[in-house]
Amino acid sequence: MNATTWLSSKLNLLRNSASAAADAPKQEDRSTRERLDATLRQKKEALSPRTLRRTLTLLQAVVDPRVSEVEGALGSLARQDSSIQSLRAANDAAGQQVKRQARQVQLGLSSEFDGLDTQRAALASQADLIGAQGARVLAFASLYRALGGAPLPAEGEGEQQ
Repeated sequence: MNATTWLSSKLNLLRNSASAAADAPKQEDRSTRERLDATLRQKKEALSPRTLRRTLTLLQAVVDPRVSEVEGALGSLARQDSSIQSLRAANDAAGQQVKRQARQVQLGLSSEFDGLDTQRAALASQADLIGAQGARVLAFASLYRALGGAPLPAEGEGEQQ
């Protein structure tokens, strides 16, 4: 049961109780004793353990999946952040190696061919970092959606445009 279904069922319950109250006899038609009994009966029914358990079960059915979804999205975002940090460090190290290799070529201590592996590793590191940044954006969008933000378009909708 999602939140919308749960809310609509509660609204229907309120509407039914309001219409039942309109159909009930007027306060003037009943004696004080009858009104007091009716009030006590309503309070007992509203606070009965059975009603409370049923309401709690309905709330848990709606809330538990949402909480679980938000926790999963937060965990995914945290993993992506730590991955980006480590990939930035690796990218910086690869950049330093490329600079060192270029300096060695400048000084004549090495050929440009020797630096191709270093450049390839630096480009692979940059590609990994860009991929991780894209995954972080998707994790953030997933968190936004889990918190009740705008729904993401279906897979087929984005390709049609």
